[in-house]
Amino acid sequence: MLYVIRVYRATLALGVNCVSKALEMELLAGVIIEKDVDPQIITKLLIPIAQSKGVPIISVSGLNSAFKTVTGMRCIALGFKVCAPLLV
Repeated sequence: MLYVIRVYRATLALGVNCVSKALEMELLAGVIIEKDVDPQIITKLLIPIAQSKGVPIISVSGLNSAFKTVTGMRCIALGFKVCAPLLV
């Protein structure tokens, strides 16, 4: 499981705080956010940051449940890192 977490962390920014920081440092190539969040302000703050940095952002319904099914973890914001190193 530790190896899987390292792979995730090397290639993805998981969570609103991590995605926000990675956007500010211009480390992300794209962002997916959960559409059905209450309150929506949690993820809506990422939209202007992504737009100002020129990073595409998509709002998807069901991201949290799909991510939990695959990884066992919950996630309402997911960022894809630029030039992420490969862990073999």
